[in-house]
Parts: sequence; C-alpha cells; structure tokens
Amino acid sequence: MPRIWAVYPIQRAWIRITICGMEIVDACPNDLTVQDVARIAGRSVKTVRRAVHAGQLPMRYVLGLRGPQLVFQPEEIERWQVQRTSGATLVKAGRKRQRGGSRKQPGVAPKVAALVALLEEQKSTISYLTERLAEQEARLDKASALLAELVSRLGDQTKEESVR
Repeated sequence: MPRIWAVYPIQRAWIRITICGMEIVDACPNDLTVQDVARIAGRSVKTVRRAVHAGQLPMRYVLGLRGPQLVFQPEEIERWQVQRTSGATLVKAGRKRQRGGSRKQPGVAPKVAALVALLEEQKSTISYLTERLAEQEARLDKASALLAELVSRLGDQTKEESVR
C-alpha cells in the first residue's frame, strides 16, 4: 500500500490528520522521540515500541524529514512509568500477567490441544493417502503386466504373419 503524505503551509495550530491509520499531529517543542523515552525511562527502544503496540502508550506521529516519526508527551511517559512500577497488569506481546506471577502462558493448553487435533487429522489423511497409493500401485502393476502380455502377443502375431 503506497504511503501518501501531504503537508500544507498553514499557520501554527494543533492539526490532527490520520493517514493510513497514523495520527499525524503538528510538532510540539516538548515532544519526545522513542529514543528520548527509552533514555528517560531506562528501557530499550524495543520495550518502548512494545508498549506502543500493546496500547500502553499512544501512537502519535509528526512529519519529520524522513517521514512520520513517533512522538510522546512527557505526561504520557510519566503515566506509563507509574503504571509499570505500580505492579499493574503488564501487557506483553498480547498476553496479560501480574508482576511476580507465574510465567506460564494462559491459553497454551487450548493451542496445544488444537495442534494435537490437527496432527491427528493429518496422520489420518496420510494413512488414507498411503492406502490409496498402494491401491494405485497395484493397479499400475496389473496394467504393466497386461501391457507386457499384449506386447508379447502382438510380437507373436507379427512373427506368425511374417512366416506365412
């Protein structure tokens, strides 16, 4: 999908434009980049991006020299840090768990059961196809034997006709 960006010369004002699902706003002097947030929070850039993906931080973009750039307000970062340190529920890669809780992933048992069922279905399909293959090979062997017999008979008839 092509990215389309449009910048129109207007007076300084708060502008919100949504392009391809990205909320693009006018730059503010106190905007923080992903790298700034990572440095301030003592986290990695990847962790900050995970928080954005999980919905813990808002997705706001400004148009930079190289296209849209993710930015944050300082209040949003403070709220995120308080949430992370308060022992609130963490959202990590779509899974929720309590701090200090079990590392066991909820929802794994149904996934494993579904995979086992799929495996059993595929095993039965393979068994069925193997039986069909054996039947086809038997039919092919019969056809080959019949063809060999017909070629032999044709050869015999040709010899008889040449002798006459």
